[in-house]
Amino acid sequence: MTTTLSNRTWSMLRALMEVNYMSVATARKYDQRAFAAMLRRDFVRYRRGKGFFITAKGVDAHHDFRETDIKRQNPYGALTRYFDPHVYGLEIVPRKSAAA
Repeated sequence: MTTTLSNRTWSMLRALMEVNYMSVATARKYDQRAFAAMLRRDFVRYRRGKGFFITAKGVDAHHDFRETDIKRQNPYGALTRYFDPHVYGLEIVPRKSAAA
């Protein structure tokens, strides 16, 4: 699953993870852009008499956001093109050859 969370939706999900249900009154205290985004994505639902709660999809989004692996598959590849090692007097690390 690919999940894109903003800083607001991440914070909102975190706040909802701390409680079983969130009342309408409490929900009104938070940024409604994040709340609306979570409702549209089905990360949050409302249960009459109890309040807002995180759905399984919301829990998955929370998990994906926290556990995304950012390690490179090839650590010998070049750095981003926006970084020029020559400017800083750094040596370019030779790429590991396929024949080695």
